[in-house]
Amino acid sequence: MKRRLNYLDLAKGLLISLVVFHHIPYVLRNVDPSIYIEDMIKMEVFYTSFFMCAFFMITGMTFCPNGTLWTFVKKNFRALILPGILLAIINRITLSYLLGKELRIDIIWMLVRGGEYWFLTSLFCSKILVYLLLKWVRLYGIMLITICMSVFVVIVRIGGIDSNLFYIQQTFMLTPYLYIGYLLKDKIIGVKWTIVFSLLYFLFVLYVISFHYESPCLSMVIKLDNTNLIPFYVLSICGSFLVIKIAMCFKRSTFLEAVGRKSLYIYLTHITILYVMILFFRKNGIMQREIMIGLTFIGTLFISYLLAAFLQLINNKCYVLRNRK
Repeated sequence: MKRRLNYLDLAKGLLISLVVFHHIPYVLRNVDPSIYIEDMIKMEVFYTSFFMCAFFMITGMTFCPNGTLWTFVKKNFRALILPGILLAIINRITLSYLLGKELRIDIIWMLVRGGEYWFLTSLFCSKILVYLLLKWVRLYGIMLITICMSVFVVIVRIGGIDSNLFYIQQTFMLTPYLYIGYLLKDKIIGVKWTIVFSLLYFLFVLYVISFHYESPCLSMVIKLDNTNLIPFYVLSICGSFLVIKIAMCFKRSTFLEAVGRKSLYIYLTHITILYVMILFFRKNGIMQREIMIGLTFIGTLFISYLLAAFLQLINNKCYVLRNRK
């Protein structure tokens, strides 16, 4: 039986908390365009370069390319793409009701695009890509290929090409991080490297802020150009390692570990919960921005966790019933 690394759950708990925090200002702006969110946007320089890269690195640390290709694809489709499509439909119905907008669901386009959640689609494609490379290419060749894929996307974006079917740009950019995690496994990062990564991280954050460059970002929206490209690579690698190291230094954090274990379903549900929370607070007269943001953040994490636990329970029950047949 595979040993569960609690610090990786804790790291995922920290990262999904950043994801929830990251989406709050955009949901606020969608609900009320007059709300001031620029101060929250400025904070993105501290985390948008690495929070998704770190998820891929952690996935790589627990990556097991076992079984046939068909078995591997089927297993990951069921675990990533299918829940994404089903919950995308539920979330769209819920949000159309809450926001009073016309409901539009194109199932065919969702399937062609690989779902509505870019992260799941990119993770699915990246895992298959690394699976194939591990079967056919030597280790150092894999690293070279994945780095070349990342560089290719950068060149394409600088050239102004935005074609991104199946979120292929995010997949190519993030695959090296999954492979780095696969190579690392549970190796412990030493004190010297921690100091080096910390210094580089803060120096390059200061560099981006000082020269007023756009915060490098790799998420559904890719914000990379020739001014912030080098900072992105430095911050994404250093930030990913530092999150894992910080998680290692925690003795225990039961709540963050629990949140980390449910991070996939929290990712799938948190946007809808954010809208519910913000609309609820506004309806009940809680208009002080800072209080509303704090309560929304804590409430969304807690409710998303409960909902995620419920959805995972249903998924486990379905799995048991399916295996009995």
